[in-house]
Parts: sequence; structure tokens; C-alpha cells
Amino acid sequence: MTKNFKIKFWGVRAGVPISTKDTIKFGGNTTCIEIQCDNQLIILEAGTGIHPLGNKIQNNGDLTGHIFFTKIDFERMSGLPFFVPGYSPRNKFTIVDSSPTNEHTYKEVSSLMSFPYFPIPIETMQGINNIKTILNHPIEKIIKGIKVSYLNPKFNFSSTGLKICFKNKCFTYISLSKKLDIITTEEINSFAENSDLLIVSNYADFPNLSTPEFNCLKKLLEFDDEFKAKLIVYCGHHQMLYDNSLQYMQNLLKKKNSLISYEGLEINL
Repeated sequence: MTKNFKIKFWGVRAGVPISTKDTIKFGGNTTCIEIQCDNQLIILEAGTGIHPLGNKIQNNGDLTGHIFFTKIDFERMSGLPFFVPGYSPRNKFTIVDSSPTNEHTYKEVSSLMSFPYFPIPIETMQGINNIKTILNHPIEKIIKGIKVSYLNPKFNFSSTGLKICFKNKCFTYISLSKKLDIITTEEINSFAENSDLLIVSNYADFPNLSTPEFNCLKKLLEFDDEFKAKLIVYCGHHQMLYDNSLQYMQNLLKKKNSLISYEGLEINL
């Protein structure tokens, strides 16, 4: 039987979600990426993009999956209370915080769903049966034939990330914590070695609102040629970068195998 390894973007923004006529093409939800490894479901980040993803899969029968956070912050958690499959006791989702420095994952996730932020506590999400941190788990894990490796940064915790391999195909997801530099790029390339797909999220430049196309993602464009994966996709777009600016940056990318992500983008490995 042919094994499927599919990635779909449901949210591509950093910071806060945005919805205007100028975000129709690339989308306005915060980061959420769906990975299907045959019949196994993995979700990267629970930004607001997890809401439409949940609506799509809620009637697919009993669901089992993992939701990975690279950081515990509002940007990556804000969609979790609106993830409908998380409320059904027939489903079994495990939340894993892959940040190597966090010891309080359950407390931080549950605080999002407590007064005064949200009226329904985390305990009502009966479809979420476990919340873990990688601090107490192996840096590498096998989930029903899927190999998941966690980035353990050596250089000032410049990034966090995951590498997921399934049936001789691999993809790496990196969430940056600072601007790109040569050390960060070398660290990413080392971790992402032999990856068919590299997703780089949340580059830290902030745009000059008058000319965002020249300021935000400036470092990203400078280092694009340094990344070694077969396909490179960038997400975590600043909320002030509208469709015209993102399309401008897509046109600037030198490699034909580099993409600015958009909601609905699907990649088959």
C-alpha cells in the first residue's frame, strides 16, 4: 500500500490573526500546520488556523493525534480553545511542548483556558488526554512508524524545532527566536540534514510600515541560498505584511524551490 506524507498550511501568520481584503491570497490565521503520515495526524502549533482544521476533521470518526508546540505563547496557542475535536471524549490528542527550556507546560496551556481569558477550563477538552514537555522525554521519539526528533539548540537557543521522518522522507520545522545569522543557519542545516522540506517560521525582523517589503524578511532573503533542503517554505508572516508585500518577496526569492507559504498550500512528500 502506498504511504502518504502530506503537509497542509492552515495558518501562516505570526503575532495576531488578521482578516482584510489585503490578506485574501496568503491568509490571516496564525500558524497551524497539518501533517498526515498515512492515517496518523500531527499538528504543528495551535494558532487560529487550528479552528478551520478542526471543523474539517471533526466528523472523521475517532481521532488520534499529536499537537506540537515549539513555544508556549499566545500566538501558537490561541486557536486551541476553538479546536472542536478536542472536546469529544472519543478523540485522543496529546499535546507536546518541544521547547527545551520549559518545565511548566500543563500550567501554561491550562492558563489560556481559565478566567479571565476563556470561560471553559482545559478539563472540558476531553479529547486531549495528555500534555507533555520534552524535558522529561527522549530527544527522539517513534510514533507508530513516524520518527520525531527535537532540536536541542547549542547557540543561545536561537531556534526550536522538529524533524519528522516517515517512509524515507523527512521534513524539518524551525521556529526562529532571533534574526538569522550564519551560526543560526549552520545550526538549522545541521539539524535539517537530508530533509526533503524545510519550513522556517517566525523570522524576527519587524517591518517598517512604510516599506515592509524591504525590511521584514530582509535577513530571510539574504540567507535563502544557504539553506540546503530540497524545498524551503517560509511562514510566520508579520500581520502588517499584506498580499502585495508577500507576493513581492516571493518574486525576490532566488531559488525556484523556495516558497512564501499561504493558507491552503499543500505539499506531498
